[in-house]
Amino acid sequence: MITLFINLILGLLIFGYTLYIFIRFFKKVKKGKCSSCEINQHCASPSKEK
Repeated sequence: MITLFINLILGLLIFGYTLYIFIRFFKKVKKGKCSSCEINQHCASPSKEK
């Protein structure tokens, strides 16, 4: 019975983390290339100047 709960908790943790990563990824994709970049304040790429 304990192993069932442990497996259920591990499954929920894995599923929850996967969902979190997908949501974070799609939010960055929705923002665009430069606005989601970590160094967008110091970037010198030509696409930033447009």
